[in-house]
Amino acid sequence: MRGRRKLIPIAAAVSLSLLLHVLLLTGFDIELAKLQALSDPPPIEARLVRVEPAPPPPRAIRRTPPEPAPAVPPPPQVEAEPEPVEAAAPEFPDEAPVDQQAPVDAPAVAEQPPAETVTVVPLNRLPDRVEIIYEIRYGWASGQQTLNWIAADGRYTITSVAGATGLTRMLYDGQLIQTSQGRVTASGLQPEAFWDQRGKKRSSGRFDFENRSLAVARGDSVKTLPLPDDAQDSQSLLFHFALHAPSLDADGYHVFDGRKLRPYYFVLRGEETLDTPLGPLKTLHLERAQAPEDRRFEVWLAVDLHYLPVRVLRPEEGGMDGEVVIRSISYPR
Repeated sequence: MRGRRKLIPIAAAVSLSLLLHVLLLTGFDIELAKLQALSDPPPIEARLVRVEPAPPPPRAIRRTPPEPAPAVPPPPQVEAEPEPVEAAAPEFPDEAPVDQQAPVDAPAVAEQPPAETVTVVPLNRLPDRVEIIYEIRYGWASGQQTLNWIAADGRYTITSVAGATGLTRMLYDGQLIQTSQGRVTASGLQPEAFWDQRGKKRSSGRFDFENRSLAVARGDSVKTLPLPDDAQDSQSLLFHFALHAPSLDADGYHVFDGRKLRPYYFVLRGEETLDTPLGPLKTLHLERAQAPEDRRFEVWLAVDLHYLPVRVLRPEEGGMDGEVVIRSISYPR
C-alpha cells in the first residue's frame, strides 16, 4: 500500500505535464521584364509638293519656332527642283511664309501600353459571427476549446478559450485565452494586436505594418521584432485560410504565438472526407512542409462550412498526437 501511495504524486505530475501540452495546442507554434508592348511609332510621312513661286508678302510674319519634332526616318529621296528652293524667303531660311508652307502630316502619337492589371482573387465571405466548440485530445487527457469570430465594418475579433475537462480538470483548472484583433482587407486578415494568457502568464504583440515592426511584451519586458508583410498570429491564420481557400497551395507565413514569430510554409495535400461528430465532412488538408517531426502541423478546412477549421493535428514527442476536433458550430445573431 505504501508503494502505491508514493506513485500517486508521480502520476499527478505526469498528468499535469500532459495537460499543459494540451493547453498549448491551441497556441499553435505556426511559423509562411515584362516587355512593354510598345508599338514602334509609325513613321511620319513628309511629302514635297511643288508649288509655283510667289512673291513674299510685303511684311513677313515671324512665328515662334515650333518645339522640335521627334526624330523621324528620312523621307524617300526625291529630286527637288531648284525653283522651289530659290523661292524660300531669304530673311528666314528655316521657315517658309505661312501661305507657302508645305503641308506635313501631324506626327502620330505612339500608343501607350495598357496599364498592368493585378488579378485579385475575391475572398470567401465569412458569416459576421461564428462560434465553434472543439474537443481537445492528448493521450488520456481531454479538454475543450471555444472559438468565436466576430466581423463588422472591415474589422474582426477572434477569441479562443481552452481548458481541461473531465478528470483532467481535477489536476489543472487554468485556461489558455488568446485574442486577435485587426482589419479585414482585400488580401485577407491583417492583425493589429494579439493577447495570450496561459494561467497567470501573459504576453502580447502589437503589429505595425506601416513601420514593419512587432512590439512583443512579456511581463515587464518589451522588445521589437522585424515584421514581415506575411505576418499572422496563431488565431488569425486559420481564418485567413478560410478567406483564401481553396487557393492555398505553397503559401508561406510568419506566425506569432505570443512568444515568438516563426516561419511556416504550407502545402495542400488534397481533399479528404473526415468522420466528425457533425457527420462526414469534405475537407481540404493542409500540412506544414519542411518541418522537423516534432514541429509538424496539419489542418483540415471544411468545404461546406465556409472552409473553417474542423481538425488540427500536431504530433508531439513520445509518439502521442495532440488533436483538436470540431464538436459543434453555430452562427449567433
